[in-house]
Amino acid sequence: MSKTQTESDDKSNDSIRLNRSLYKWITAESSASFVLRYVLNLRGYLIEGLKTDNLADDVVKEMIQALVQSGYRNQTQQRLRDYLAEALQDQVGSLEIAKKDESIKKWMKQDLNPESLTWMRFWRDCLLERAWRSLERNEHETPNEPYYSILHCATAHPSATSEMLSVQIAADHGLKIEPRKLESLLTKAKGLFAQLLADEVSESLSDNSHSCVLHEIQALGLNRAFEDVSIQKE
Repeated sequence: MSKTQTESDDKSNDSIRLNRSLYKWITAESSASFVLRYVLNLRGYLIEGLKTDNLADDVVKEMIQALVQSGYRNQTQQRLRDYLAEALQDQVGSLEIAKKDESIKKWMKQDLNPESLTWMRFWRDCLLERAWRSLERNEHETPNEPYYSILHCATAHPSATSEMLSVQIAADHGLKIEPRKLESLLTKAKGLFAQLLADEVSESLSDNSHSCVLHEIQALGLNRAFEDVSIQKE
């Protein structure tokens, strides 16, 4: 992790746990329902590669139907992202056009490869998007904790001072927050976002131990979200 991140024995609300969530993709009651979390993202990824909505829809439909009928079957993958890449490879590879179209064959080999940078960036963005959604949902449920608005604004204006952010947040969201209080709320917002993101990473692993979640965070290049956040030791 970055030098600014610390691992702490502190059990207070100010520190996060990388493996807080006990939920794991491989033990989900419904594998199809779990994968539906990412279905719109997967569809978009397929449209980029297959260049047609209809084929993308067919592939997603067949994959979900297979999950409904057989679950994850005899999977041996530790990471959901690997399982999904290989499942999509199988479904796309079964298409008649994929057997003839060299550009699709090339795309499958490069961008449906579980270890490709393109696929890993796509998966990283999926997890980030879900964490942002969770943070926004938290704000809707507890309006007195506008962490989404604050962090979203701070992320969009990384060089802004507390005074500048206070003005911007008031303009964008109609929230009047004093600069000094804003600093405290921004720290809490970063911590909550990091926890929500850690939960997303954790749930995508078969082994969601502290060390495995930490390794996945590093592999996906998510370190920045955990800067200045205190992390409890395993």
